[in-house]
Amino acid sequence: MSSNVCRINDISSASSVRNGARRDISNGPWPACRLLLAALLLFSLSGCGLTGGSGGRIPGSLTIMTSSLSSAKMQASYTATLSASGGSQPYAWSIASGNLPAGLSLTASSGKISGTPTQSGSFGFTAKVADSSSPLQTATQALTINVSTTTPTNTLIITTNSLPGAQISVAYSATLTAINGQAPYTWSIATGSGTLPPGLSLAASTGTISGTPTASSAYIFTAQVTDSSSTPQTATHTFTMTTIGRTLDQYGGREDIKCATVTPYFHLEKINSHWFFCDPLGNGFISMSVAVTTPNTNPTLDCNGVNTYPIYAAKYGTVGDATGTGSNWGWQTEKRLTTWGFNTLGEDSGSGATLPWATCIGCNWPGGVQPIPMPIIFELKPAMNGSVNRNSFLTSPIKDIIDGTNSNYTSIRAAMFDVFDPNLSTEWQSELANPTGAVTQQILSSNPYILGVLTEDSDFFWGSGTGPDFNTGGHTNANIAWVTLITTPVRTYINSTQFQSENLLYPAQQAYSKAQAANPTTTCSISSPCSLRDYLWQKYAGSITALNTAWGSNYTTFDSTGTQVTGETIGTGNGSTLTFTHTLAHSPVSPFTVLVSVGGTPQIGDCPWFDASSSCPAVTANTGTLGSPTANYINQTTSTINYSTGAVSITFLTPPASGAPITV
Repeated sequence: MSSNVCRINDISSASSVRNGARRDISNGPWPACRLLLAALLLFSLSGCGLTGGSGGRIPGSLTIMTSSLSSAKMQASYTATLSASGGSQPYAWSIASGNLPAGLSLTASSGKISGTPTQSGSFGFTAKVADSSSPLQTATQALTINVSTTTPTNTLIITTNSLPGAQISVAYSATLTAINGQAPYTWSIATGSGTLPPGLSLAASTGTISGTPTASSAYIFTAQVTDSSSTPQTATHTFTMTTIGRTLDQYGGREDIKCATVTPYFHLEKINSHWFFCDPLGNGFISMSVAVTTPNTNPTLDCNGVNTYPIYAAKYGTVGDATGTGSNWGWQTEKRLTTWGFNTLGEDSGSGATLPWATCIGCNWPGGVQPIPMPIIFELKPAMNGSVNRNSFLTSPIKDIIDGTNSNYTSIRAAMFDVFDPNLSTEWQSELANPTGAVTQQILSSNPYILGVLTEDSDFFWGSGTGPDFNTGGHTNANIAWVTLITTPVRTYINSTQFQSENLLYPAQQAYSKAQAANPTTTCSISSPCSLRDYLWQKYAGSITALNTAWGSNYTTFDSTGTQVTGETIGTGNGSTLTFTHTLAHSPVSPFTVLVSVGGTPQIGDCPWFDASSSCPAVTANTGTLGSPTANYINQTTSTINYSTGAVSITFLTPPASGAPITV
């Protein structure tokens, strides 16, 4: 890294940020600092998580805006409506203490006080309102209704006593209210009394102050209301309104935080001892994202099994794409997210209707372009793709480290890919060199709205899970270093991959995370990562005794004491024999290491008894079945190996050709 600048159009890593730290796994042209910085800055939750961010937007506190009520007259119809601001609607109104005048009642859903008073006097009470947030907010206001036996005063009064504060770049709305006089009312700002905050305006017919503030300060102004009487009445009230926050640019960057370097894409900089994203306009940016911003599908079932998709379709039109009515879903979704204070679309949010560069024809977007473009984090999955050689770029698929663990591992056998396999770099570079999708093309063109690219998914990492902050279930596997220590150093076959459930042979059998190099010459670090074996060899200066002393263990080598045996003959095909049995000359046999060739071509591998995640047929302990990726080649249920004795039995479905050697 130079000049404290690191381009992060590719945050290359072995797992998603949302559930764990990541490790740089690319040999490509991206600097290594992105790993640490992404872990520090790009906090993201899959689904509905929250992340810290710039320009944080906090909904206003719940406040009752009505400060006084008009007088009433006995035996005369009376109506007054309480109003509130802030919190989350709908509101629920009640009387916390005291009583309304006899004959009057409060409507909980609307705050309307109505009825016909039957008793005169002064009646004090405390009104209470609760919003719909979780946890809910409440507010109270002491009020009085005077009931007389004579006609009540009809003097026009502004009943709004104060206004909630506003935040820069966040939509604002509050409505002034008045009583008495003759409706309708006309509202205005009294001449020479001050001004509203820049970006806000007062609607003359409704008394609503709305807009998006653009500057922070305290503003003093006098609101004026005029009624429609033949001799108009006028009432005034002076307000102080405060706006806070900072002005944001089109990407959501804070214009008061300037970066030293301006690039046409997002990058990272250290500003006053703190790391920031810098947006394409050179302003500091901290991501607040929601992952998986995608539409509901048909059907979408609720907890009672009822399809709720028609509700979404009726509300938004066809959802998902950026054509026709589908665009409305994207627009409303991004409007909702930005109102809640989010400024980034997290990973797995590739719906056409939310993409920042999307356009449409015949839709409700002004000018046919995305109304609310938001920076976006993309997630590509080279390790997952390489685990099944999905794009045919590799000579050998990338292995699953967890699936290769021994019988000491009893937790969830999910996927943790061998990130030190050189095939991973080959897969990633090949995907970039052969872009097949619009997203990859946007990445390669450094689209300015791309905040970063995650190069794997934590769903295929399994190093993190539920915790004290989000105790929602899930699985947290054992220490990943321990997983690496107990995984097999050699893997010949997998019966069913985590992705696409394929069974595969591995032409390259080495587990690179377990043992990558003979002895490392470069110090292991973030910028020069090395396998666990190499790290330990370096940490203990090549002395297994020093490691055992520190660990209280009894290892004999940093590597493996197993001996590889090849070329042993099981039998020879004669064109008719289907079953072959043999006892290997060397036993016991390590699980995952058996590779049987027929006619010189690898065809069969072993699936041990404890590897339930690979859908192996059930067998007894210390026994495995033999499987093949070639359909209808052998009967896996009756083809077995006893790891203790070396006894092998293979049942072919088609007899091997005459003279074809069967070797292990």
